[in-house]
Amino acid sequence: TEADLIFASVSTLGREAYLNEMYFKQDAFDYIIVDEFHHAAAKLYTRVLGYFQPKFLHGLTATPERRDSKDVFHFCNYNIAFQCDFHTGINHGWLCPYEYYGIFDDTDYAQIPWRNGRYDIHELQNRLTIESHLERVYHQYRIHQRRRTIAFCAGVRHANSLEAYFSKKGVRCKAIHYGSKNRDRMINDFREGGID
Repeated sequence: TEADLIFASVSTLGREAYLNEMYFKQDAFDYIIVDEFHHAAAKLYTRVLGYFQPKFLHGLTATPERRDSKDVFHFCNYNIAFQCDFHTGINHGWLCPYEYYGIFDDTDYAQIPWRNGRYDIHELQNRLTIESHLERVYHQYRIHQRRRTIAFCAGVRHANSLEAYFSKKGVRCKAIHYGSKNRDRMINDFREGGID
């Protein structure tokens, strides 16, 4: 507590053992920087942010707009030092331009169980790896095909199924996920045009 700089995770600092006058005074810090600030509306973050009273609070996030529409800007008194959306990033060459296509999907999602705020991943992938669904994705790929394409999948099994299906159709592709070997090589192959 006597150090000039303290680095802490919110899960540690948010414990009641630390959020008290015996450990940290409310004004113990002049400057607090919070990374992943889009989580500021979450219970643990609000506990930390509600306790400390720094001279300046600095929040960092690439995604300030939350899906639940909770406002995180008020924690910093709506003081936005720098903001860059993806249009600005593309125009400055910091992000690559892209075309995004959402394709029609006749999957009956009402039949897939909803657990812990998301679809049951096992059941979801069961529906997305059937032959007719893989064919529909491939058909849409052929319609919208560009020099390079990235498809976002529901999970590893879904990605692997699409890789197998597309490879069988002659498309040079790879499923890249946390379990992939040689990820750097695959990404480089994609960059260099060896993977479609």
